[in-house]
Amino acid sequence: MDLIEVMDDLKVKKIIELILIATKTTVSFVISITPDQLDRMFSIESELKEAAIVHKMKPLSYNQTKDFILVRLNEARKEKSEKLDPFNEKEVKNIWHKSKGNPRMILLLCATIYDAKINQQGR
Repeated sequence: MDLIEVMDDLKVKKIIELILIATKTTVSFVISITPDQLDRMFSIESELKEAAIVHKMKPLSYNQTKDFILVRLNEARKEKSEKLDPFNEKEVKNIWHKSKGNPRMILLLCATIYDAKINQQGR
């Protein structure tokens, strides 16, 4: 749902309407969205507020962010490690700060930094 942020209200309204139609036929959706984006969607289509069940999650702390990154790195590694390589401590702090503890954003930022490092090595 990150793309909702850059869509105009008319497109967002059409997406919400499609979601509402589908939910009336016993289809359920799990949508991960920031509080600001949720407020915007509710303001665009009030019926969504009546249909939605909202579960608010606390943002990850800095230490939780480090652990989260480490778990994801170890899923991709051949051998498990306690190191955050290819990221350094400063980058992890930056990722946590910019993501505001949002796991989706943490993964997105990690991928962006990782890709930039790979591209630099290829030069």
